[in-house]
Amino acid sequence: EIYQELLTYVQDGGHLFMATPHLNTNPRRGGEAMLIHDGHMEDLFGCVLQPGGKRMNVGYHFKRESMMEGVQYPYSSSPMADPIYSAGYVTYTHVTPKGCEVIARAS
Repeated sequence: EIYQELLTYVQDGGHLFMATPHLNTNPRRGGEAMLIHDGHMEDLFGCVLQPGGKRMNVGYHFKRESMMEGVQYPYSSSPMADPIYSAGYVTYTHVTPKGCEVIARAS
C-alpha cells in the first residue's frame, strides 16, 4: 500500500530520494536484502535492484548539483569524496538502469 502511494506521488510529479534500505523488508539488521517487488522498481525509480553486490567501504560523489530548487546534494567539483563510511563496510545493491538518470557514483 505504501509503494502505491509513493508511485502515485511520483506519477503526479513528485521527487523521491531513497536508498536500498528504504525498500528492504528483512527485519534482521545486516541480513540479506529482501526487496519489495523482488527489486523491480522500473515504474517507481526506472531501475531494477539486485541484492548481493560488492562489499566495500567507500564514499559517494554526486555528479552535479540537484536539478530541484532548494535541494542540495553533497557535491564538490573535486573527483574525490569521503573515502569511508563511519560505520565501516556496506554491502551494495546492484542497480540496473531501466530509464533512470544516474546522479551519483562510488568514489
